[in-house]
Amino acid sequence: MAGQAKILTELTDLFREIFVDDEIVLSEETTAADLPGWDSMKHIEIIIAIEQKYSVRFSSRQVEGLRSVGDLVAAIDQKLS
Repeated sequence: MAGQAKILTELTDLFREIFVDDEIVLSEETTAADLPGWDSMKHIEIIIAIEQKYSVRFSSRQVEGLRSVGDLVAAIDQKLS
């Protein structure tokens, strides 16, 4: 679980950088609907940034299944395990 908490913290930093907003606070329940500007193009930008940061790759099917930040955290944690 410590790994997932670390990933959530790192994702918060990543989202703050991508959205240019230091006020963003992510939780595992956060979805695109919760963040203004999180559209399909921004989603692709987020996925690419995550893939680069963690040196992982997601399939299109995996990306389509990501519905929340918690899903992202779990997917990254699984890839790193």
